[in-house]
Amino acid sequence: MGLAVTVQKGHNFSSGTIDRAALNNGATPTVSITGSVGFGEIGSEAIVDDNIKANADIDVTKLALATGKIIIGAADGNASALSATTSFSSVASETEGNSGLLVDVGDKFEVLKTNTLAVSNDNVSAGKQYLNGDSILSIHKVTVDGVTTNNLRIKHVTNSVHGNHISTANALDNASIGKNSSGKLAVADNGVHWDKFYNHKNSAGNLRSAFLSYGVDGKAIPSEITEADQVLVSAGSNANSTNKSFFKNVDLLTPLVDSTGWKRAAHGLGRVPLFVELFLVCTGTTHTSTHKYAVNDVIKAHHDWDAGDLGNNKSSPFNVGFDSTYVWVHHIALGNSFQLPKKYGTATPDENTHSGSDVDEFNLGAVEGDFKLVARVCG
Repeated sequence: MGLAVTVQKGHNFSSGTIDRAALNNGATPTVSITGSVGFGEIGSEAIVDDNIKANADIDVTKLALATGKIIIGAADGNASALSATTSFSSVASETEGNSGLLVDVGDKFEVLKTNTLAVSNDNVSAGKQYLNGDSILSIHKVTVDGVTTNNLRIKHVTNSVHGNHISTANALDNASIGKNSSGKLAVADNGVHWDKFYNHKNSAGNLRSAFLSYGVDGKAIPSEITEADQVLVSAGSNANSTNKSFFKNVDLLTPLVDSTGWKRAAHGLGRVPLFVELFLVCTGTTHTSTHKYAVNDVIKAHHDWDAGDLGNNKSSPFNVGFDSTYVWVHHIALGNSFQLPKKYGTATPDENTHSGSDVDEFNLGAVEGDFKLVARVCG
C-alpha cells in the first residue's frame, strides 16, 4: 500500500476568543503519516550511500545474482557479476581440461589461465625457463550416480623439469646420480653398481645366468648360459659373441673293456674341438687293494709304464679321434701287458708325507671293471 497523510488543525476558530495564542496554534497543524512506500514510488537514483545505515546487516538473499556467479568490483568502481567463461573447457567424466583460477595478484583479483604450454625445445636448448610453463593446473571431473565433482590437478609438462629444480643436498646422493658441469642430471662416474642391472630372464620369463657383452650394434646384450663350463667366445669383429662349452667330459668306455674295437659318443660342441685328451677315472673299489686308487681319482693314460723294465714301456692301448659331432676311441685288448703305476706305489702316506721311492705298478687288464675311459674335450 502507499502512504496515508493525516493533517489535524492546531486551533478551532468556530468559537472562543481570537487572540495571538489562537493564531499561533492555528498556524502549526499536526501531521501524521501511516503506511509504507512501495518500490514503484521510489524514484531512480533516489537512494545513495548516505541513505543507508552503517552496518545495515542486509541479508545476502536480498541480492539478485544468477547461479554460479560471484560479485567482484568492476573497472568502473561498481559491483559486477563475474561469470564463468567458455574460454575454459567443459570436460566429460574422468577427463581433464584447462581452467581459470581466481588469484590475488597484489592490487586486484584476476582470473588466470592454468593451461600453460610446455617450454619449447628451442628455449630448452637456449637454457630458458618460464615459470608459467613448468606445470599445468587442470580440472579433473568425476561423475558418480549423477553427482559431479571437479578436482584440481597439477602436472609437470614436457621439458619443464630441469636440473636446477632438484636439490643436490636433499634429492641426489652424488654417488650414483649427480649434476654435470651444465647443471643437468647425469649418472655419476662409477655410479652404476652391478646389482642395479636388469635381471636377465629367458623367453619363458625365468631368471637365468648370462654373460653380458657388447653386440655388433654397440649395445649390451646378454648371452644366456645353458650348461656348465661355458665361456663367452668372440665370433669376429662384425658378429655377436656366443657362449661355447669350453671343456666337456665325454664318457667313452664305461667301464673299460678288455677287447679290441672302437667306440664313439657325441660331444655336443657343434664344431670341431680344439683338442681332446683321454683320462682314466676310477669308478669302483673291487680291486682297490691292487691299484690303490679311490673313486673319482684320475690317471692320464698316455702310455704303458713299467718301473722294473724301462724297455717294456709301450704305447697307450687307446687312440682318440674327433670331428664336429663325435669323439671316438680305438682300443686294443688290455691283457696283462699294459701297466700303470699304483697311486703311491706300495706306500700309504699320511697327511705329512708327500714323497717316496717305493714305486710299483698294476696290470690295467686285471682291474678294468674299476675304471672308465673319459675324453676331455676342449672347445
